Amino acid sequence: MTDSSPALQPIAPDVFEASDLQNLGLGARLPNRMLVFREQNGDLLLHSPIHITSALKQELEALGTVRRALAPNAFHYAHLGSVRAAFPEVEVWGSPGLPIRHPKVALDHVLDADTASDQNPAPSDERAPFSPSLRLHVVQGAPKVGECVLFHEASATLVVVDLLFNVVYSDSFMTRFLLKTVGRAYGGPKQSRLLRSFIHDRVAYHKSVQTILSWPFERVIPSHGDIIDRDPHAILHTALMDW
Repeated sequence: MTDSSPALQPIAPDVFEASDLQNLGLGARLPNRMLVFREQNGDLLLHSPIHITSALKQELEALGTVRRALAPNAFHYAHLGSVRAAFPEVEVWGSPGLPIRHPKVALDHVLDADTASDQNPAPSDERAPFSPSLRLHVVQGAPKVGECVLFHEASATLVVVDLLFNVVYSDSFMTRFLLKTVGRAYGGPKQSRLLRSFIHDRVAYHKSVQTILSWPFERVIPSHGDIIDRDPHAILHTALMDW
């Protein structure tokens, strides 16, 4: 994304997105999505932040006040410094997997049972501390990932990070090669081989997926790839449970 390109796009009421390309090396580029949730008072939550350009900063400021940013798993934290530089008063929250894998990343809060302590693992199902319309589930069974799945009740939207990819097409050969051959996460809704390698307790993991599938979502928004808005429950069940 450059400063001259469009930044924020609406997805649903009070839900917006901004995207860029994540460089994987060797010419491979992965589509990367940041979501912005706006509360009734105008406060904004940045979910899985991308680099904050001057253009994006201006659009966010026009939309509301950036109060919080969330690094929703142990891999989506690279642009927290960019967020802090653009919005010095922001509260930075992290997944419980982030301090396990990257203990030097500066966080103001780590999600857990009390939504305040930075010591204990997060619960399996907890109201997120960001907005009354957001529900949180920390996927169990893979503590070194600690993925936080969000359900935005007001728009019936489920948000996943690396739990599910939906990269349907890429014009980059290396992107297709890495996702398809190495990651097995190309060509539709798929869970990557890398994510599965971190799942050490499949019973706990499957219970987490069942909790997520019990929510009445009508669309799934992944950080990487296209939005899923047809048969989302069936698609998630197949991609996350059938292995």
